[in-house]
Amino acid sequence: MLASGGRRRYTIQSDVASRVPPPSGRDVMATIRFTGAYQDLQDRLKSLSGNGEWHDLNENQKQFRHRNGAILNWYPSTGTINFQGPAESRPPLESAVATALSTSAGDSGTPAKGDLERRPVQDIAVAPQPPASPTTSPVGPVATEFLGQKYSSSELVIGLVGAVGTELKLVIDILNDRLKAFKYDSEQARVSSDVIPQILDPSSIAATATSGSDEFLRISKFMDAGNAARDRCKDNSVLALGVAAKISANRSKDNNQPKPQPRRAYIIHSLKHPEEVARLREIYPEGFYFDSAP
Repeated sequence: MLASGGRRRYTIQSDVASRVPPPSGRDVMATIRFTGAYQDLQDRLKSLSGNGEWHDLNENQKQFRHRNGAILNWYPSTGTINFQGPAESRPPLESAVATALSTSAGDSGTPAKGDLERRPVQDIAVAPQPPASPTTSPVGPVATEFLGQKYSSSELVIGLVGAVGTELKLVIDILNDRLKAFKYDSEQARVSSDVIPQILDPSSIAATATSGSDEFLRISKFMDAGNAARDRCKDNSVLALGVAAKISANRSKDNNQPKPQPRRAYIIHSLKHPEEVARLREIYPEGFYFDSAP
């Protein structure tokens, strides 16, 4: 879409909820959109070039990885820009991008009328919640019913996803505590260490991807390795298949066939692609649960 003067139009939609209290219990979600070309976006954000690197992941995802751990994702088909990374690193990158796009819209450094718009993307009504009822610990007879809902002792597969920098260990610790309360054993399946090295030559994952190295380089190397595995296998769900293979290998055998283990939960750390989630839902239609960590 073109603005006045023939310039390419972009839209910045402000994160109103993070700056002012939401009115009357309503929340506002946000996004930034840029509908120009990839090179045009790089030119407009050239002030960031010394602080990170651009990665052309595929036709519909371009990524800028800042050295402070924050990540910008741009999706050309929709123009959407979103941000990932540690809580202290993400807001400065978002602010720098918004400022750079605003000041580069016109030749004079000021956006032309209509180039810059600020508006909420989605207004979500948040209904007041009643106070929680006290519950008893699920032991003894109570262990067959929790909050009025029956549950079985079937095998569970729990997939986690979180933005770069998210402390998934905290989420896993909470999950382990709750699973123990229901007498479940749990085991982690780490995509980075359990699956990717089975697809790629481990020596191709450089030493920078090891624990204790620079965090930016370590995360970048693992993300590159995951993308390389998907490209090599021509399947965006291949890492989910690797997780399923690990789960199958750990099951007990009945007539030489893997048998699901009762009261066993596998926690996947962590999923990165929508097709991975879709594949696990196909493999475990009744036992797969998906959780996005804040």
